Amino acid sequence: MKKFGLFSQLLALMCFVGLATAAPQPLIDLNAENLPEGDLNAWVNEGTVECVFLIADRQEVEGTDPNAIVQDVAGRKAVSFAGGAWMQSDITTPDELTGANPWSVLVWAYAPSTTGEDCLFQWADRGGNINAASAHFNFGTRAFTNFFNDVFYTSPPAVNQWVHLAMTYDGTNIRLYVNGIDDTVAARAMNIAEGHYMRIARSMPDLWGTHPFGGSIASLQVYDTALTQQEIQELGSVFEAGAIGPTGLRMVEGSTVEIEVEIYTNPLTGQGPQEDLEVTLSLIGAWGDVILGDSQVGQPYTVIVPAADYQTPITIPVTAYDDDVFQPAHNVYIQAVVTAGDPDYLNKILTPTTGLAIRIIDNVPLECPPPQLIGGAYVDNFDCGADYLSFGTEGSLWSGLMDVGENTIEATANMTVSNTLRLSSSNSYWGGNDTTGPFLYVEVTGDFEVETYIADASGVNYNDGGLMIRLADTAAGGAGEDNIQLCYFPLFNVGNILRWNNNGARTETDITWEGWDAAPYLKLVRRGANFYAYNSYDGVNWLPSFPTASPDNPLVREDMNVPTLQVGLYHATFSGEEGYIDYGYFSLRKARGVVSGELFLNEGDSGAVQLQLFADEDVPAPSTDLEVTLRAVAAAGADPNSDPNAILLGATPGGLPYTFVLPAETYDQPLDILVTAAMSSSDVTDHLLTVEAQIAGTDPNWNELLILPEAQITVLKTPGLFLDAADEVVVLEGGYEDAFTVRLKVPPQAPVTVSIADQAETDQVAVWPDELYFDQTNWKIPQVVTVTAIDDDVLETDPHYTTLLLTATDGGMDYDDLDPLTVSVTIYENNCGAWGYFWADVNQDCNVNIEDLSLFAEEWLTCSRPNDPDCIDYR
Repeated sequence: MKKFGLFSQLLALMCFVGLATAAPQPLIDLNAENLPEGDLNAWVNEGTVECVFLIADRQEVEGTDPNAIVQDVAGRKAVSFAGGAWMQSDITTPDELTGANPWSVLVWAYAPSTTGEDCLFQWADRGGNINAASAHFNFGTRAFTNFFNDVFYTSPPAVNQWVHLAMTYDGTNIRLYVNGIDDTVAARAMNIAEGHYMRIARSMPDLWGTHPFGGSIASLQVYDTALTQQEIQELGSVFEAGAIGPTGLRMVEGSTVEIEVEIYTNPLTGQGPQEDLEVTLSLIGAWGDVILGDSQVGQPYTVIVPAADYQTPITIPVTAYDDDVFQPAHNVYIQAVVTAGDPDYLNKILTPTTGLAIRIIDNVPLECPPPQLIGGAYVDNFDCGADYLSFGTEGSLWSGLMDVGENTIEATANMTVSNTLRLSSSNSYWGGNDTTGPFLYVEVTGDFEVETYIADASGVNYNDGGLMIRLADTAAGGAGEDNIQLCYFPLFNVGNILRWNNNGARTETDITWEGWDAAPYLKLVRRGANFYAYNSYDGVNWLPSFPTASPDNPLVREDMNVPTLQVGLYHATFSGEEGYIDYGYFSLRKARGVVSGELFLNEGDSGAVQLQLFADEDVPAPSTDLEVTLRAVAAAGADPNSDPNAILLGATPGGLPYTFVLPAETYDQPLDILVTAAMSSSDVTDHLLTVEAQIAGTDPNWNELLILPEAQITVLKTPGLFLDAADEVVVLEGGYEDAFTVRLKVPPQAPVTVSIADQAETDQVAVWPDELYFDQTNWKIPQVVTVTAIDDDVLETDPHYTTLLLTATDGGMDYDDLDPLTVSVTIYENNCGAWGYFWADVNQDCNVNIEDLSLFAEEWLTCSRPNDPDCIDYR
């Protein structure tokens, strides 16, 4: 018995030793507990790898980076890295942590604030490539930076409290844990670079920033294996102690909702609390206008959870305090902490650790005056308090707030920031068919110009905002989202972007790469199906934002050429992070008139364009007469030598403005404007001009209106053929014919012959006459050319096409040197079968009659057996 007992003890001891040896040992093990307080120059590794982390300095930056400091932070001894302090190892990263090897990183961290990507620990340099990638573990929203394999927290760690963060890689998946709780799983194929130094609190080298961590670290461990959740919980003495909920609560001032506190079993012991727990609920963040339980406004409230009945949730009423001050809709955050009781649960923060958010809405909205016309534009300076999320847009300039994903946190004017609209959201997107971000819009019919000013933007990753024009009925433009966005996206040194979605397909062009120096003033212009983008650094001098949206090269969207579009301001974060854009103003100029007409003039010729002001049911007729000033300007796409002095407007000399008074009582009547081609303009080029109109008056509703310059005036100055083919030349074989006219642009030096020929190998059309003659007496008179389709017996594609070639000869060198002109002709076919044959037309003679029935019956009777040779299946 003694031998057996001794053997059993030895066996148990061997098992214990074996188990102890199998426990994972950290390669890097840094703990601040035993460090002396004060400046820290070196932090000796207590793990299996012999190394020291030394205080470091960036040589490329003027001055010296500060020392790290050992001090007490919120009840823990820790190393603080305020002011940009950081440390670097005296050896390169162990090979076990590079390539595709598994690893785990555990950190106890405290951050007073975050930029979204603050480096805690780096073991491969920034930059790199897919075969030798960077690697750093971060505090914020971006948990892991690894070339283009970045991983983000689902629930980012809270600031101003100690949090235990862990990240593991098992060769297939990266897993994130916050306070021992599962946060994110992301499949990744790692290939981490070798031979780089390890760093704490900064990532190097400086490629798009070094992302310093300005908080404190109590401990840091790195393993060459992927730890399990249980191992992480045991090492950090962390687990999910309980939760408060439910999430997504909203209430109006004066109302009450109920929340619940629930305690969980300790997974490390398999038991619940062994002592009663005291759980204290308190308000964190900027707002505290609720009553917890029976406490006072904004004060903590304590509940006792009996150990014997810990699994039964405890209900707590929460009441929104009804005050006499109008406040914007906002969130209060309730945090629950175990403040007494079982030591295993003590100081544990119940999830969500960042606080349970409850939306509070004021019960009395403010009244703002209706929008006014200022300088011909509807302008919202956001100087009247408004909460569009809580109370809608009725009575304002705006038609609505789009919040499809219910991800809008705030849409307020003159509340969070004076004279500013704040759009704030999280988990919000405006890309492809994902339209879950806030969009404050006005419905606009016809052409318009809109502009805004970006007053401020949060620095969170992927924070995005700007102007948007959107097709409200997506089905009208095809299957999918259709919009145009002029964006302000300063993160990652981007700047401004022109982005559009067509049937849900997203396109981005011409990034300015100006970062935070990007133009804050944005403008979008609609002219039918043509859209133009402009930006400005001062709100006065506007330049085309991008080559793709210049005056000569608009973004053409025929799918969005509908009468009414949604126009306004949007926000997106493209992540679960909360961000915002602040807008300084919004200006909408609707088209209130047009100068139209098309003229082709030679020297001395006159014609008329037409000025038409629009009546608007939302704007009363002018109360006083209007002063109209017209100016000739080069039209979009004109030759640079086009000269406004080439025409006279009214009775004024060339190039000078023409001013007259338009009586108020006839403001909406069309008015002809005389245009005369000057006698002495340059003959270097034909002049392509238009007419701009400026309206001035004492009636503010009729001052500085947007008048569309749609007139096209061509002063013909160079030799050439002038054709008028209407829209197109269309003919039908054996049917209708069509015609076009030809004249000369300027007088010829000698008689000119114009020959007209069909370019097809086999003539498709006949033209009459096929030769035209012009001289000094008739050069300006249009001659008619008639086009007739040749009715052949050839079955051709319907329709088919041909091209007529017009060649000028004689007339001196000015016309002999001209390139031929072409006229496209569309020909519709009249032969049987051009559109195929109806199934019942058995003999394919384009008639369905008794003959087809007879043939059908004959074939059917022949096919007494299925699949017989030559049998036709008529089923």
